[in-house]
Amino acid sequence: MGSSYGLTRPDGRIEVRCLNGGAWDRSTHLGIADDYDTACALAEAKQAEWLRFREQPRTCLDEGRVTVVRQPQRPDEEMLELASFATAEAATEYLRANFPEPSSSR
Repeated sequence: MGSSYGLTRPDGRIEVRCLNGGAWDRSTHLGIADDYDTACALAEAKQAEWLRFREQPRTCLDEGRVTVVRQPQRPDEEMLELASFATAEAATEYLRANFPEPSSSR
């Protein structure tokens, strides 16, 4: 999991950032909070959201094959290959059958 931190802005609010791999060249901006407790809650909620996103399998094209992969949660972990297919349609069907979209509560 990434390391969240806050930067106090001139107006007293806290800019919440995280070293979570969201960008290769900088920390990820999570948001602005009015106080310390709100900043901590923001960091926890946004990081949990990021981890759920990273857990979802993705497809990538690799030497003419469509590979279904899961991204690593940590920089010292490797990408996990779940399956490989000759067509995008076959990969999509595999994803639908094995990883249905989570129902939205919004």
